[in-house]
Amino acid sequence: MSAPEGQTLHDRNREILQEGIFGDTAVGAYDAAVEMDPRLTGVEVVAHEGRPRARFARAIPNWELPLRIPNHQLALYSHRSGLSIALVALAQDVEKVPGAPRYFGEKIGLEEDEPLDPYDFYAFGLLRELGRASDFFHYERQQRQYVETQQRDARALPVGSMSVAKMLQPGTERFMMKRWEELSIAHGVDTYEELVAKQFRATRETTIEAYADGFAADILRQHPELRTIT
Repeated sequence: MSAPEGQTLHDRNREILQEGIFGDTAVGAYDAAVEMDPRLTGVEVVAHEGRPRARFARAIPNWELPLRIPNHQLALYSHRSGLSIALVALAQDVEKVPGAPRYFGEKIGLEEDEPLDPYDFYAFGLLRELGRASDFFHYERQQRQYVETQQRDARALPVGSMSVAKMLQPGTERFMMKRWEELSIAHGVDTYEELVAKQFRATRETTIEAYADGFAADILRQHPELRTIT
């Protein structure tokens, strides 16, 4: 949906973000992202009533008409369950992944011995999705290249395209143990937990994921105040 007559899409986006459960922090993150990549003023922020567990936003590409305004979208989820519950759910999901807390701590800018606070995740998560939207512009009229990049990088991961979430599902470890000797030697790991950690880190280092994470991390280094939700 386009901005009302007389209102720019940029202003409409800020209004939607301000009305959300994160208010000033969301607007501040958006402004900082637009400062880094002005093309993001052409991305439409759309409020959604859905509440995916531990997710606050999702960048959605529009490959059909990439040059129209608005072009791509940023879906903003309302999380009617409440801010604290949603943030705690996200933190719990991160804690389940070996190596994830330290990785995100580094990206968010925490000291090595500084514990992760659930509130630390929000700005990083939102900025990461804005970074993903920024990356979409690098592939204008090249959707095939975007998909091929994802597929190529996935094939090079320690256990291929299997997601870390899938690796942590009940039964997956037992299945992987059938070829454990092969996996252990190939990837230099002694435990399944080490293999999951290696898959997680390798996934974050793929071309598309690394761009989104780096985009968020760069902004948080410049604007550490965004870690505090207001």
